[in-house]
Amino acid sequence: MPPTPPTARMGELHEIHLAEINGGRKSTSSGNQWDDPNDGRNHHDDPFAFSWDGKSTKGKSISVTLEMLAKIREQAGPERPELGLRWYGDEMLSTVLEDWIAVPDVDFEEMKIAATAYEAARPRIDAALADLDELRAANAHLEIRLADALETVRAMREEAAKGTPDQGRVIPGHVPHLPWVTVHMAVDDDDPVRKAVLAGVRYQDDGAQLPFEVDAVRVERTAGNRPRLFVNERLVRNGDLYRQGVLVARVWADKPGQEVG
Repeated sequence: MPPTPPTARMGELHEIHLAEINGGRKSTSSGNQWDDPNDGRNHHDDPFAFSWDGKSTKGKSISVTLEMLAKIREQAGPERPELGLRWYGDEMLSTVLEDWIAVPDVDFEEMKIAATAYEAARPRIDAALADLDELRAANAHLEIRLADALETVRAMREEAAKGTPDQGRVIPGHVPHLPWVTVHMAVDDDDPVRKAVLAGVRYQDDGAQLPFEVDAVRVERTAGNRPRLFVNERLVRNGDLYRQGVLVARVWADKPGQEVG
């Protein structure tokens, strides 16, 4: 028969178990160090941070005294005190009959209130998460199209930067006014049948950038020969249209002299 595990192994297995179920760490030297007392503890920023000590036996009973509880409470410091109780079912420590946790009733009450509130709110939380997942799924194609278009625009900017000035106006690193609308168009000139990739960005008053889906874009001329930009069949008062990274139209309601196209 294999040798019977030493008594210290009984406590060590219990300490490992307590660290796991508490989601914390096991103390060094089983809590015998003055600067790391008790068998383990949670991080102090955890919502319910405990410091625990464990008592285990291969017998039928574990003695719990007021002095023992006072020591655990003192060594817990700012954390909540906890006492773990374990009964082994055989000499080889391969069977555990009971694992219990003892905590002050006020701590149990707080955890019960928090758990009850969470369970009551969980249907709303789950519904909100489901709505978020549905929204992400519905807009996944937009994110892909925008990423593709912006990557094409980036490549066009790099290519245009290598050329001569008469190749056109390259996309600037800023917009001339806020709020502003920018639409990027990327097409394959060698394959005119291929559908153009369109992507739009709205720049708000505070500079925040909001990408949006572009289904249609066109430029018309007014009777006064000013450009008019329509995006998704809506008139854009201030904005740019880029094709292959080159500015082809700019509308600016208050500055007609700065318009392009």
